[in-house]
Amino acid sequence: MATNTRVSEASLGAKAVENAQPVILVVDDEPLTRLYECDVAEEAGYLTVGAFSAEDAIMELEGPTEFQIMLTDVEMPGGLDGFALARTVQERWPEVRIVITSGEPDYADQAEESDLTFVAKPFTPDQLNSALQARASGPDRS
Repeated sequence: MATNTRVSEASLGAKAVENAQPVILVVDDEPLTRLYECDVAEEAGYLTVGAFSAEDAIMELEGPTEFQIMLTDVEMPGGLDGFALARTVQERWPEVRIVITSGEPDYADQAEESDLTFVAKPFTPDQLNSALQARASGPDRS
């Protein structure tokens, strides 16, 4: 499995409950981008778990960690892109709120139609944090 887990699963659950910190699943096949996104989210007070692909993200979601938000890129290797992953998450884990990113601004309309928050790359830490905060405090999808 090619995930980049920032915090061990055992300690993650305890930290999230103890501190009431939201946990974000960060899905991006570019290691430096994923690391940047995790760092920005952690600086804003979130706990993060990284995943390389949609398939890895699904394995993380099936695990013991309860994620509040998933941040995913659109274009990734494997059978599922970010939109297909988002549909799967909306069906199986409707409580998880989704933020989708891409360097292609044309995806913004598709994201809106799918009830997803879109952030165009490249983005600043403030832009990413605003999107995460809006999604975290927005109405439940379920």
